[in-house]
Amino acid sequence: MARSRRLQQRLAAAQSKQDEPADEAADAVAPVEDDLAVPADDDMAMEYDDQAPPADDLAVDDDDIEIPEGAEDFDAQVMDDEPEDFDEALDEDASDDPQPARSSRRSSARSSARGSRAGRSARSSKKDKDSKRASKRKKKPAVDPAIARARRRAVLTFFLVILLLAVLGGGGYAAWYHFLRADRIEHILPACDIDNRPAQEVEWTRERLASWYFRRAREHRGRALQALNNDDHEAATIHIQQCREVYLNVEYLNHAQPNPSEENELIGNLDLAIQAHDMMVELDSFEARATRIRHRSLATRHFDALRVRFDRLTDIATMDGLDQLERDAQAFMRNPVDPQGVDDPQMAEAFSIMTSQIDTLMPRINAERTRRDRRETTEVVNRARTEITAYTDAAQYGKALSHIDTLIPQWPRAELRPLRQEIINAANQHFDSTILQARNAFARAEDAASTQADVQAAYQEGINALRVIIDNYNRGIPEPAPEMRRFISEAESMLRRYQR
Repeated sequence: MARSRRLQQRLAAAQSKQDEPADEAADAVAPVEDDLAVPADDDMAMEYDDQAPPADDLAVDDDDIEIPEGAEDFDAQVMDDEPEDFDEALDEDASDDPQPARSSRRSSARSSARGSRAGRSARSSKKDKDSKRASKRKKKPAVDPAIARARRRAVLTFFLVILLLAVLGGGGYAAWYHFLRADRIEHILPACDIDNRPAQEVEWTRERLASWYFRRAREHRGRALQALNNDDHEAATIHIQQCREVYLNVEYLNHAQPNPSEENELIGNLDLAIQAHDMMVELDSFEARATRIRHRSLATRHFDALRVRFDRLTDIATMDGLDQLERDAQAFMRNPVDPQGVDDPQMAEAFSIMTSQIDTLMPRINAERTRRDRRETTEVVNRARTEITAYTDAAQYGKALSHIDTLIPQWPRAELRPLRQEIINAANQHFDSTILQARNAFARAEDAASTQADVQAAYQEGINALRVIIDNYNRGIPEPAPEMRRFISEAESMLRRYQR
Protein backbone atom coordinates (compact mmCIF):
# COMPACT_ATOMS: atom_id res chain seq x y z
CA MET A 1 0.00 0.00 0.00
CA ALA A 2 2.73 2.42 1.01
CA ARG A 3 4.82 1.27 -1.94
CA SER A 4 2.16 2.15 -4.50
CA ARG A 5 1.71 5.57 -2.92
CA ARG A 6 5.43 6.33 -3.24
CA LEU A 7 5.37 5.25 -6.90
CA GLN A 8 2.52 7.63 -7.64
CA GLN A 9 4.35 10.52 -5.96
CA ARG A 10 7.51 9.87 -7.98
CA LEU A 11 5.46 9.75 -11.25
CA ALA A 12 3.84 13.08 -10.39
CA ALA A 13 7.24 14.70 -9.66
CA ALA A 14 8.61 13.50 -12.99
CA GLN A 15 5.54 14.78 -14.82
CA SER A 16 5.93 18.22 -13.22
CA LYS A 17 9.55 18.43 -14.30
CA GLN A 18 8.49 17.63 -17.90
CA ASP A 19 5.63 20.13 -17.98
CA GLU A 20 7.56 23.18 -16.70
CA PRO A 21 9.43 23.94 -20.01
CA ALA A 22 6.20 23.52 -21.98
CA ASP A 23 4.37 25.98 -19.73
CA GLU A 24 7.12 28.58 -20.16
CA ALA A 25 6.89 28.28 -24.00
CA ALA A 26 3.12 28.54 -23.96
CA ASP A 27 3.27 31.69 -21.84
CA ALA A 28 5.67 33.28 -24.35
CA VAL A 29 3.50 32.47 -27.46
CA ALA A 30 0.01 33.08 -26.17
CA PRO A 31 0.01 35.64 -23.38
CA VAL A 32 -3.57 36.57 -24.27
CA GLU A 33 -4.83 33.22 -23.11
CA ASP A 34 -3.54 33.84 -19.70
CA ASP A 35 -5.41 37.13 -19.63
CA LEU A 36 -8.63 35.44 -20.68
CA ALA A 37 -8.35 32.95 -17.86
CA VAL A 38 -10.93 33.22 -15.12
CA PRO A 39 -9.64 35.45 -12.34
CA ALA A 40 -11.42 33.41 -9.78
CA ASP A 41 -9.41 30.46 -10.79
CA ASP A 42 -6.17 32.42 -10.43
CA ASP A 43 -7.21 33.71 -7.06
CA MET A 44 -8.11 30.25 -5.98
CA ALA A 45 -4.82 28.95 -7.26
CA MET A 46 -2.86 31.64 -5.43
CA GLU A 47 -4.84 30.99 -2.33
CA TYR A 48 -4.09 27.35 -2.70
CA ASP A 49 -0.40 28.10 -3.22
CA ASP A 50 -0.33 30.23 -0.10
CA GLN A 51 -2.04 27.52 1.94
CA ALA A 52 0.23 24.68 0.85
CA PRO A 53 0.73 22.21 3.69
CA PRO A 54 4.20 21.79 5.10
CA ALA A 55 6.43 18.97 3.95
CA ASP A 56 6.41 17.27 7.30
CA ASP A 57 2.63 16.91 7.17
CA LEU A 58 2.87 15.14 3.83
CA ALA A 59 5.47 12.64 5.09
CA VAL A 60 4.07 9.27 5.84
CA ASP A 61 5.42 7.18 8.70
CA ASP A 62 5.51 3.60 7.63
CA ASP A 63 5.95 2.43 11.20
CA ASP A 64 2.34 3.47 11.93
CA ILE A 65 0.96 1.37 9.05
CA GLU A 66 0.01 -2.22 9.77
CA ILE A 67 1.42 -4.49 7.11
CA PRO A 68 -0.48 -7.73 6.55
CA GLU A 69 1.22 -11.08 6.42
CA GLY A 70 3.13 -11.65 3.16
CA ALA A 71 3.32 -7.95 2.31
CA GLU A 72 6.98 -7.64 3.35
CA ASP A 73 8.00 -10.46 0.98
CA PHE A 74 6.03 -8.90 -1.80
CA ASP A 75 7.65 -5.50 -1.13
CA ALA A 76 11.13 -7.04 -1.19
CA GLN A 77 10.30 -8.70 -4.52
CA VAL A 78 9.14 -5.37 -5.95
CA MET A 79 12.39 -3.73 -4.76
CA ASP A 80 14.40 -6.43 -6.47
CA ASP A 81 12.46 -5.94 -9.72
CA GLU A 82 12.80 -2.15 -9.56
CA PRO A 83 15.21 -0.83 -12.21
CA GLU A 84 18.53 0.69 -11.09
CA ASP A 85 17.76 4.10 -12.56
CA PHE A 86 14.30 4.79 -11.31
CA ASP A 87 14.24 8.35 -12.73
CA GLU A 88 14.78 7.01 -16.26
CA ALA A 89 11.83 4.67 -15.81
CA LEU A 90 9.69 7.56 -14.73
CA ASP A 91 10.74 9.54 -17.79
CA GLU A 92 9.75 6.65 -20.05
CA ASP A 93 6.35 6.38 -18.40
CA ALA A 94 5.84 10.08 -18.69
CA SER A 95 6.67 10.13 -22.39
CA ASP A 96 3.98 7.52 -23.12
CA ASP A 97 1.17 9.53 -21.50
CA PRO A 98 -0.89 11.94 -23.74
CA GLN A 99 -0.53 15.71 -23.25
CA PRO A 100 -3.49 17.18 -21.31
CA ALA A 101 -4.86 20.65 -21.76
CA ARG A 102 -2.64 23.58 -20.86
CA SER A 103 -4.70 25.05 -18.08
CA SER A 104 -5.59 21.80 -16.43
CA ARG A 105 -2.05 20.56 -16.89
CA ARG A 106 -0.64 23.69 -15.24
CA SER A 107 -2.84 23.40 -12.18
CA SER A 108 -2.27 19.69 -11.81
CA ALA A 109 1.48 20.15 -12.28
CA ARG A 110 1.55 22.86 -9.64
CA SER A 111 -0.33 20.75 -7.17
CA SER A 112 1.78 17.67 -7.85
CA ALA A 113 5.00 19.72 -7.61
CA ARG A 114 3.94 21.04 -4.25
CA GLY A 115 3.31 17.54 -3.04
CA SER A 116 6.56 16.21 -4.46
CA ARG A 117 8.64 19.00 -2.91
CA ALA A 118 6.95 18.54 0.43
CA GLY A 119 7.59 14.81 0.69
CA ARG A 120 10.95 14.63 -1.10
CA SER A 121 13.04 14.70 2.07
CA ALA A 122 10.79 12.15 3.77
CA ARG A 123 10.97 9.85 0.74
CA SER A 124 14.80 9.97 0.60
CA SER A 125 15.14 9.01 4.29
CA LYS A 126 12.52 6.28 4.01
CA LYS A 127 14.23 4.94 0.91
CA ASP A 128 17.46 4.46 2.83
CA LYS A 129 15.63 2.67 5.61
CA ASP A 130 13.80 0.45 3.13
CA SER A 131 17.03 -0.44 1.35
CA LYS A 132 18.68 -1.45 4.65
CA ARG A 133 15.70 -3.53 5.64
CA ALA A 134 15.58 -5.18 2.24
CA SER A 135 19.31 -6.04 2.40
CA LYS A 136 18.75 -7.64 5.80
CA ARG A 137 15.76 -9.58 4.55
CA LYS A 138 17.63 -10.93 1.52
CA LYS A 139 18.40 -14.60 1.74
CA LYS A 140 21.92 -15.97 1.39
CA PRO A 141 22.71 -17.13 -2.11
CA ALA A 142 22.77 -20.87 -2.60
CA VAL A 143 26.27 -22.44 -2.64
CA ASP A 144 27.23 -24.77 -5.42
CA PRO A 145 27.77 -28.33 -4.06
CA ALA A 146 30.99 -28.70 -6.09
CA ILE A 147 32.41 -25.55 -4.55
CA ALA A 148 31.45 -26.76 -1.06
CA ARG A 149 33.17 -30.10 -1.66
CA ALA A 150 36.31 -28.30 -2.91
CA ARG A 151 36.38 -26.13 0.22
CA ARG A 152 36.08 -29.15 2.50
CA ARG A 153 38.92 -30.89 0.67
CA ALA A 154 41.14 -27.78 1.04
CA VAL A 155 40.49 -27.57 4.80
CA LEU A 156 41.17 -31.29 5.22
CA THR A 157 44.40 -30.99 3.25
CA PHE A 158 45.54 -28.09 5.40
CA PHE A 159 45.05 -30.00 8.65
CA LEU A 160 46.75 -33.07 7.20
CA VAL A 161 49.80 -30.98 6.26
CA ILE A 162 49.94 -29.51 9.79
CA LEU A 163 49.70 -32.97 11.31
CA LEU A 164 52.43 -34.28 9.01
CA LEU A 165 54.76 -31.40 9.93
CA ALA A 166 54.16 -32.00 13.64
CA VAL A 167 54.97 -35.70 13.26
CA LEU A 168 58.13 -34.96 11.27
CA GLY A 169 59.26 -32.30 13.79
CA GLY A 170 58.71 -34.59 16.76
CA GLY A 171 60.50 -37.46 15.07
CA GLY A 172 63.43 -35.25 14.13
CA TYR A 173 63.74 -33.92 17.68
CA ALA A 174 63.63 -37.45 19.09
CA ALA A 175 66.32 -38.60 16.64
CA TRP A 176 68.51 -35.62 17.56
CA TYR A 177 67.99 -36.16 21.27
CA HIS A 178 68.83 -39.89 21.18
CA PHE A 179 71.45 -40.07 18.44
CA LEU A 180 72.91 -36.66 17.55
CA ARG A 181 72.78 -34.71 20.82
CA ALA A 182 76.06 -34.25 22.69
CA ASP A 183 76.26 -36.12 25.98
CA ARG A 184 75.44 -34.03 29.03
CA ILE A 185 76.89 -34.78 32.43
CA GLU A 186 75.89 -33.72 35.89
CA HIS A 187 78.50 -31.53 37.51
CA ILE A 188 78.80 -29.24 40.55
CA LEU A 189 80.38 -25.92 39.70
CA PRO A 190 82.65 -24.61 42.45
CA ALA A 191 81.75 -21.46 44.31
CA CYS A 192 82.92 -18.34 42.52
CA ASP A 193 84.22 -15.56 44.77
CA ILE A 194 84.33 -13.05 41.92
CA ASP A 195 80.55 -13.17 41.39
CA ASN A 196 79.83 -14.13 45.02
CA ARG A 197 77.98 -17.15 43.72
CA PRO A 198 77.74 -20.40 45.70
CA ALA A 199 78.32 -23.87 44.31
CA GLN A 200 75.79 -24.84 41.65
CA GLU A 201 74.71 -28.20 40.23
CA VAL A 202 74.32 -28.18 36.43
CA GLU A 203 73.85 -30.60 33.55
CA TRP A 204 76.09 -29.36 30.75
CA THR A 205 78.15 -30.72 27.95
CA ARG A 206 81.88 -31.14 28.39
CA GLU A 207 82.53 -28.34 25.93
CA ARG A 208 80.42 -25.92 27.90
CA LEU A 209 82.10 -26.97 31.14
CA ALA A 210 85.52 -26.46 29.57
CA SER A 211 84.47 -23.01 28.40
CA TRP A 212 83.14 -22.09 31.86
CA TYR A 213 86.28 -23.24 33.70
CA PHE A 214 88.60 -21.51 31.25
CA ARG A 215 86.63 -18.28 31.49
CA ARG A 216 86.85 -18.32 35.29
CA ALA A 217 90.56 -19.12 35.15
CA ARG A 218 91.10 -16.15 32.84
CA GLU A 219 89.26 -13.88 35.27
CA HIS A 220 91.48 -14.98 38.18
CA ARG A 221 94.54 -14.56 35.99
CA GLY A 222 93.51 -10.94 35.32
CA ARG A 223 92.95 -10.32 39.02
CA ALA A 224 96.37 -11.77 39.84
CA LEU A 225 98.07 -9.53 37.27
CA GLN A 226 96.30 -6.47 38.66
CA ALA A 227 97.41 -7.36 42.20
CA LEU A 228 101.01 -7.80 41.03
CA ASN A 229 100.93 -4.37 39.42
CA ASN A 230 99.81 -2.98 42.78
CA ASP A 231 102.58 -4.89 44.65
CA ASP A 232 99.91 -6.85 46.54
CA HIS A 233 101.61 -10.22 46.68
CA GLU A 234 99.06 -11.71 49.10
CA ALA A 235 96.06 -11.11 46.81
CA ALA A 236 98.10 -12.19 43.78
CA THR A 237 99.06 -15.45 45.48
CA ILE A 238 95.41 -16.18 46.32
CA HIS A 239 94.23 -15.61 42.74
CA ILE A 240 97.13 -17.64 41.30
CA GLN A 241 96.28 -20.53 43.58
CA GLN A 242 92.57 -20.35 42.70
CA CYS A 243 93.31 -20.21 38.99
CA ARG A 244 95.75 -23.10 39.07
CA GLU A 245 94.14 -25.55 41.49
CA VAL A 246 90.42 -24.90 41.03
CA TYR A 247 89.87 -23.85 37.42
CA LEU A 248 92.77 -25.15 35.33
CA ASN A 249 93.36 -28.49 37.03
CA VAL A 250 90.19 -30.13 35.62
CA GLU A 251 89.73 -33.00 33.18
CA TYR A 252 87.76 -30.86 30.73
CA LEU A 253 90.96 -28.82 30.15
CA ASN A 254 93.30 -31.84 30.32
CA HIS A 255 94.49 -30.62 33.74
CA ALA A 256 96.45 -27.91 31.89
CA GLN A 257 98.98 -30.53 30.77
CA PRO A 258 100.99 -30.13 27.53
CA ASN A 259 100.10 -31.86 24.25
CA PRO A 260 96.42 -32.76 24.79
CA SER A 261 95.23 -35.68 22.67
CA GLU A 262 92.22 -35.50 20.37
CA GLU A 263 91.35 -39.08 21.34
CA ASN A 264 90.84 -38.10 24.96
CA GLU A 265 87.07 -37.98 25.28
CA LEU A 266 87.25 -36.29 28.67
CA ILE A 267 88.56 -33.07 27.15
CA GLY A 268 85.75 -30.63 26.44
CA ASN A 269 87.59 -28.34 24.04
CA LEU A 270 91.02 -29.09 22.59
CA ASP A 271 91.90 -25.46 21.82
CA LEU A 272 91.00 -24.37 25.32
CA ALA A 273 93.07 -27.22 26.76
CA ILE A 274 96.11 -25.93 24.85
CA GLN A 275 95.45 -22.39 26.07
CA ALA A 276 95.06 -23.70 29.63
CA HIS A 277 98.57 -25.15 29.49
CA ASP A 278 99.94 -21.82 28.24
CA MET A 279 98.15 -20.05 31.08
CA MET A 280 99.61 -22.50 33.58
CA VAL A 281 103.13 -21.67 32.33
CA GLU A 282 102.33 -17.96 32.61
CA LEU A 283 101.14 -18.47 36.19
CA ASP A 284 104.58 -19.83 37.06
CA SER A 285 106.10 -16.50 36.07
CA PHE A 286 103.36 -14.72 38.03
CA GLU A 287 104.21 -16.78 41.09
CA ALA A 288 107.91 -15.98 40.80
CA ARG A 289 107.05 -12.30 40.52
CA ALA A 290 104.80 -12.53 43.58
CA THR A 291 107.64 -14.22 45.49
CA ARG A 292 110.01 -11.38 44.62
CA ILE A 293 107.45 -8.83 45.77
CA ARG A 294 106.98 -10.75 49.02
CA HIS A 295 110.74 -10.90 49.64
CA ARG A 296 111.08 -7.19 48.96
CA SER A 297 108.19 -6.45 51.30
CA LEU A 298 109.70 -8.54 54.12
CA ALA A 299 113.17 -7.08 53.67
CA THR A 300 111.76 -3.56 53.66
CA ARG A 301 109.79 -4.28 56.82
CA HIS A 302 112.85 -5.58 58.68
CA PHE A 303 114.99 -2.74 57.39
CA ASP A 304 112.51 -0.10 58.55
CA ALA A 305 112.27 -1.70 62.01
CA LEU A 306 116.08 -1.62 62.39
CA ARG A 307 116.23 1.98 61.24
CA VAL A 308 113.74 3.00 63.90
CA ARG A 309 115.79 1.24 66.59
CA PHE A 310 118.98 2.92 65.43
CA ASP A 311 117.27 6.32 65.43
CA ARG A 312 116.18 5.73 69.04
CA LEU A 313 119.47 4.30 70.19
CA THR A 314 119.65 6.47 73.26
CA ASP A 315 116.23 5.22 74.40
CA ILE A 316 117.55 1.72 74.93
CA ALA A 317 117.69 1.35 78.67
CA THR A 318 120.48 -1.14 79.22
CA MET A 319 123.64 -2.34 77.63
CA ASP A 320 121.92 -5.64 76.97
CA GLY A 321 119.54 -3.78 74.66
CA LEU A 322 122.51 -2.50 72.68
CA ASP A 323 123.90 -6.00 72.45
CA GLN A 324 120.55 -7.33 71.14
CA LEU A 325 120.36 -4.59 68.52
CA GLU A 326 123.84 -5.50 67.33
CA ARG A 327 122.87 -9.16 66.97
CA ASP A 328 119.68 -8.32 65.05
CA ALA A 329 121.53 -6.02 62.66
CA GLN A 330 124.13 -8.69 61.92
CA ALA A 331 121.39 -11.29 61.31
CA PHE A 332 119.65 -8.89 58.88
CA MET A 333 122.83 -8.41 56.90
CA ARG A 334 123.18 -12.18 56.56
CA ASN A 335 119.51 -12.70 55.47
CA PRO A 336 117.39 -9.59 54.99
CA VAL A 337 114.21 -11.58 54.16
CA ASP A 338 114.30 -13.91 57.18
CA PRO A 339 116.82 -12.70 59.75
CA GLN A 340 115.82 -15.43 62.18
CA GLY A 341 116.43 -18.13 59.59
CA VAL A 342 119.53 -19.50 58.05
CA ASP A 343 122.03 -17.36 56.22
CA ASP A 344 121.11 -16.67 52.60
CA PRO A 345 123.84 -15.02 50.53
CA GLN A 346 121.50 -14.70 47.55
CA MET A 347 119.01 -12.64 49.53
CA ALA A 348 121.84 -10.59 50.98
CA GLU A 349 123.10 -9.91 47.47
CA ALA A 350 119.60 -9.15 46.15
CA PHE A 351 119.08 -6.52 48.86
CA SER A 352 122.65 -5.34 49.16
CA ILE A 353 121.57 -1.69 49.29
CA MET A 354 119.66 -2.27 52.51
CA THR A 355 122.40 -4.38 54.10
CA SER A 356 125.05 -1.78 53.27
CA GLN A 357 122.99 0.96 54.93
CA ILE A 358 122.63 -1.11 58.09
CA ASP A 359 126.36 -1.80 58.02
CA THR A 360 127.06 1.94 58.03
CA LEU A 361 124.88 2.31 61.14
CA MET A 362 126.74 -0.30 63.17
CA PRO A 363 129.39 2.15 64.55
CA ARG A 364 126.57 3.95 66.35
CA ILE A 365 126.23 0.98 68.67
CA ASN A 366 129.90 1.11 69.65
CA ALA A 367 129.71 4.85 70.15
CA GLU A 368 126.72 4.42 72.45
CA ARG A 369 128.59 1.78 74.37
CA THR A 370 131.53 4.09 74.87
CA ARG A 371 129.26 6.89 75.97
CA ARG A 372 127.51 4.65 78.42
CA ASP A 373 130.82 3.25 79.69
CA ARG A 374 132.04 6.73 80.31
CA ARG A 375 128.80 7.61 82.01
CA GLU A 376 128.96 4.47 84.13
CA THR A 377 132.65 5.01 85.07
CA THR A 378 133.91 8.52 84.92
CA GLU A 379 130.66 10.34 85.41
CA VAL A 380 129.45 8.07 88.18
CA VAL A 381 132.80 8.14 89.91
CA ASN A 382 133.04 11.91 89.65
CA ARG A 383 129.53 12.38 90.96
CA ALA A 384 130.22 9.93 93.79
CA ARG A 385 133.50 11.69 94.61
CA THR A 386 131.71 15.02 94.90
CA GLU A 387 129.09 13.58 97.21
CA ILE A 388 131.68 11.76 99.36
CA THR A 389 133.84 14.87 99.68
CA ALA A 390 130.95 16.66 101.30
CA TYR A 391 130.69 13.85 103.87
CA THR A 392 134.44 13.59 104.58
CA ASP A 393 134.80 17.32 105.06
CA ALA A 394 132.29 16.97 107.91
CA ALA A 395 134.23 13.97 109.27
CA GLN A 396 131.22 11.76 108.47
CA TYR A 397 133.34 8.92 107.16
CA GLY A 398 130.82 6.33 108.22
CA LYS A 399 128.10 7.93 106.12
CA ALA A 400 130.45 8.37 103.18
CA LEU A 401 131.42 4.72 103.33
CA SER A 402 127.75 3.63 103.51
CA HIS A 403 126.88 5.77 100.47
CA ILE A 404 129.64 4.31 98.33
CA ASP A 405 128.57 0.82 99.31
CA THR A 406 125.11 1.68 97.92
CA LEU A 407 126.46 2.95 94.57
CA ILE A 408 128.68 -0.03 93.83
CA PRO A 409 125.83 -2.50 93.04
CA GLN A 410 123.96 0.16 91.02
CA TRP A 411 126.91 0.88 88.78
CA PRO A 412 128.86 -2.33 88.48
CA ARG A 413 130.90 -1.01 85.55
CA ALA A 414 131.94 2.10 87.46
CA GLU A 415 135.23 2.11 89.31
CA LEU A 416 133.79 2.86 92.74
CA ARG A 417 135.82 0.46 94.89
CA PRO A 418 138.98 2.55 94.70
CA LEU A 419 136.87 5.47 95.89
CA ARG A 420 135.76 3.38 98.88
CA GLN A 421 139.34 2.66 99.75
CA GLU A 422 140.08 6.36 99.57
CA ILE A 423 137.36 6.94 102.20
CA ILE A 424 138.90 4.36 104.51
CA ASN A 425 142.34 5.88 104.07
CA ALA A 426 141.01 9.35 104.76
CA ALA A 427 139.21 8.11 107.85
CA ASN A 428 142.37 6.40 109.06
CA GLN A 429 144.40 9.55 108.63
CA HIS A 430 141.77 11.63 110.37
CA PHE A 431 141.60 9.08 113.22
CA ASP A 432 145.34 9.02 113.74
CA SER A 433 145.59 12.80 113.80
CA THR A 434 142.60 13.13 116.10
CA ILE A 435 143.87 10.46 118.53
CA LEU A 436 147.28 12.13 118.56
CA GLN A 437 145.64 15.46 119.33
CA ALA A 438 143.68 13.86 122.12
CA ARG A 439 146.75 12.19 123.66
CA ASN A 440 148.75 15.42 123.55
CA ALA A 441 145.94 17.24 125.26
CA PHE A 442 145.63 14.60 127.97
CA ALA A 443 149.45 14.71 128.39
CA ARG A 444 149.36 18.45 129.05
CA ALA A 445 146.56 17.95 131.47
CA GLU A 446 148.66 15.46 133.46
CA ASP A 447 151.77 17.66 133.42
CA ALA A 448 152.56 18.85 136.97
CA ALA A 449 153.85 22.17 135.75
CA SER A 450 150.55 23.04 134.18
CA THR A 451 148.27 25.34 136.00
CA GLN A 452 144.76 24.39 136.97
CA ALA A 453 143.34 26.35 134.06
CA ASP A 454 145.68 24.74 131.60
CA VAL A 455 144.77 21.33 132.95
CA GLN A 456 141.06 21.98 132.48
CA ALA A 457 141.57 23.34 128.92
CA ALA A 458 143.81 20.45 127.88
CA TYR A 459 141.44 17.91 129.33
CA GLN A 460 138.46 19.42 127.47
CA GLU A 461 140.42 19.50 124.20
CA GLY A 462 141.19 15.77 124.41
CA ILE A 463 137.55 14.92 125.17
CA ASN A 464 136.30 17.03 122.20
CA ALA A 465 138.74 15.29 119.83
CA LEU A 466 137.48 11.88 120.88
CA ARG A 467 133.83 13.02 120.54
CA VAL A 468 134.49 13.96 116.91
CA ILE A 469 135.46 10.38 116.18
CA ILE A 470 132.63 8.84 118.20
CA ASP A 471 129.83 11.12 117.04
CA ASN A 472 130.75 11.95 113.42
CA TYR A 473 131.97 8.56 112.26
CA ASN A 474 128.61 7.02 113.24
CA ARG A 475 126.27 9.89 112.32
CA GLY A 476 123.37 9.36 109.84
CA ILE A 477 123.64 5.58 109.59
CA PRO A 478 121.87 2.87 111.56
CA GLU A 479 124.90 0.63 111.71
CA PRO A 480 128.48 1.71 110.94
CA ALA A 481 130.75 -0.23 108.67
CA PRO A 482 133.27 -2.65 110.25
CA GLU A 483 136.14 -0.30 109.35
CA MET A 484 134.47 2.59 111.14
CA ARG A 485 133.55 0.44 114.17
CA ARG A 486 137.29 -0.05 114.97
CA PHE A 487 137.89 3.66 115.03
CA ILE A 488 134.84 4.35 117.16
CA SER A 489 135.67 1.57 119.69
CA GLU A 490 139.23 2.80 120.25
CA ALA A 491 138.06 6.39 120.71
CA GLU A 492 135.41 5.31 123.24
CA SER A 493 137.98 3.28 125.20
CA MET A 494 140.33 6.28 125.45
CA LEU A 495 137.44 8.50 126.45
CA ARG A 496 136.47 6.22 129.31
CA ARG A 497 140.07 6.22 130.58
CA TYR A 498 140.49 9.98 130.66
CA GLN A 499 136.97 10.95 131.60
CA ARG A 500 136.54 12.12 135.17
